Amino acid sequence: MKQIKMGALFLDDVAQTNPQEPTYDGDIPRYDGTSTITIADVPENCPDTDTIITWNIIPNMDAWSRTGILLIADRVLLCNVSWDDLAAAGFVDGVEVVLKGRKYRCHMLPVGEKFNSQNAWDDALDRTRDDNEIWHWEFMRFWGRDKMNGLRTLRGHYSARHYDWNASSYRNANYGFRPALEPLESDNLFDDAVEIDTSPEIKVIIRDGIVESVLFRGQETLNVEIVDVNDAYGDYEKLKSYADELYNDDKYREIPHTMASFCDEEE
Repeated sequence: MKQIKMGALFLDDVAQTNPQEPTYDGDIPRYDGTSTITIADVPENCPDTDTIITWNIIPNMDAWSRTGILLIADRVLLCNVSWDDLAAAGFVDGVEVVLKGRKYRCHMLPVGEKFNSQNAWDDALDRTRDDNEIWHWEFMRFWGRDKMNGLRTLRGHYSARHYDWNASSYRNANYGFRPALEPLESDNLFDDAVEIDTSPEIKVIIRDGIVESVLFRGQETLNVEIVDVNDAYGDYEKLKSYADELYNDDKYREIPHTMASFCDEEE
């Protein structure tokens, strides 16, 4: 996966520090309730690197981007901000921004109208990994674009995929803004992006000789990890071949515990 550093979050005309401890009790900038919230380039005559946002570049996001690419901030940039505050700033439908000379639509992420519904956040996690080092979701929720029974959706805090909701007017140090960028031009090459290791993997979990689950991470099968929960033995090559076959057929993202054992089958 690639990352790119560009732009900053502004309250009125003041660029905010990019948090280094992006948790509810860390150093995330707090919304004052009145300032205009924008994402913009830092002026060249004032290149404060402490304010620059890191964006994770996620390809194959055609359902969420007309150019197939979505850039998502790798952490929450502003807390104590309500869904209504972000809506008033235009981030529900999205506002056009120009960063490093490229045009983007900056918006709140679709995170699902209900648990397990298709959404951009889970799709991005599926294409990378849901590690906190990559996404900084621990102890911090962020507002999604979606509505749920009159309330507004939130993700993060307990896990990357934790799902929550609250009233749109609610402000809290644990609720924040994680913006996304949809490129509006298809020739964005991101020559200054940096590759980071997300090591996509398949994890096969075995309990008492039974394949309990097969969990897929990412779009490639670079690594296969076998976890014998009860130190039960398993044929590694057979498991690897089996998991590869399932993955390449794109049949499953997760296989439940009802799978029958094949570890003890004779050749």
